[in-house]
Amino acid sequence: MKLGVAALIGSLLFPAASFAQDLAIIPDVEAGNWIALHHSPDQGVSTDICMAASADQGLLFRGDAHQLEIRTGNPQWSMTAGQRGEMTVTVGNYSHTFEMIAEGASMLTTIAQPDDMKALFDALDSASQATLKYGQKTTRIVSLYGSTKALNQFRSCVASNGFADLGNAAGGNASPF
Repeated sequence: MKLGVAALIGSLLFPAASFAQDLAIIPDVEAGNWIALHHSPDQGVSTDICMAASADQGLLFRGDAHQLEIRTGNPQWSMTAGQRGEMTVTVGNYSHTFEMIAEGASMLTTIAQPDDMKALFDALDSASQATLKYGQKTTRIVSLYGSTKALNQFRSCVASNGFADLGNAAGGNASPF
C-alpha cells in the first residue's frame, strides 16, 4: 500500500479538501489492507483528527474532539446526500446494526458511541474478515488483514488526544517494556 491509498482515504474522509492541497494528513501505520492516519492543522504540533481505514473503503473510522464516526464507501454507488439506511456489521459472534446516512454519492457514515466502537474493535481484533450488510440488498466482505496494527494506532491516537477511550489495543504491540 502506497501513499496513493492515503490520498484516496484522505479524500474520502475530507471530501471538501484535496489531499494534494492538505499535506497535513500524515500516514502513521500501513499494514496489510489497512492504514491509520492523522490530520494536523499545525504541521504536526497537534492532532485534530484520527483515522483508520481498509484500502477498499469497506470500513473507515474517524475520530475528533466532537465525535467518532464509522464510514463505508464504494465509488460505484450512486446515492443522494442524506439518503438513510442500515448497515449491519457481523464479525464472529458480534453483530450490530448502525443507522447510516449518505454523505454524498459514494459514502455512508454514522456517529458512533465510544462503547459501540470499542465493542466493534474488540470483535475485529480476533477475526480475519467482517461482513457488512446494507439493508436487505447488498452484502460485502471486508478483509481484516493488517487491521490490528492500524486499529491499535487509531485507538492510541484517539486516546492520546483525549477524544475517546476505546479500550486496550489488541495483541502484542512489540513494546520493549
